Amino acid sequence: MTDPQVAIMMLCLFIVLVLLGFPIAFTLLAMGVAFGYYAYFQGAPEGISDIFNNNIFYLLNQNTFSVMENDTLVAIPLFLFMGYVVERANIVDRLFFSLYMAARNLPGSLAIAAKARAPASVKIAMAIAVDPMTAPSMIAVRPTYVATGLAP
Repeated sequence: MTDPQVAIMMLCLFIVLVLLGFPIAFTLLAMGVAFGYYAYFQGAPEGISDIFNNNIFYLLNQNTFSVMENDTLVAIPLFLFMGYVVERANIVDRLFFSLYMAARNLPGSLAIAAKARAPASVKIAMAIAVDPMTAPSMIAVRPTYVATGLAP
């Protein structure tokens, strides 16, 4: 098969497997190993030990350890764990309420509290993480129509 045919076959197989309900991460992993095995295939195996004598298994192992050694990627699961702990400890609601109470005499105190709670929200990841956590706290402090800015 030529390279474009393999690429189209990979795309079609990916769509079929996702529509069948397999998780995307496991689908991509299995397809990477299967098509990598196909790419490095060196002929018909003579015995059972020749099946695992493919270069893809070495590359998979080497790539896994090289990604795990990357110090920058260690921060991702730690960031997710920190968000889970903050959510479960109810720190977000208490912090939002204290900021709201400190700015209650200012016009737009809910917006001030929401943005002061996350000064790093200029980053896209923080903006995505902060806004869904702020909405329930805003609605708890004020009625829904006031918190969202909609008049009754």
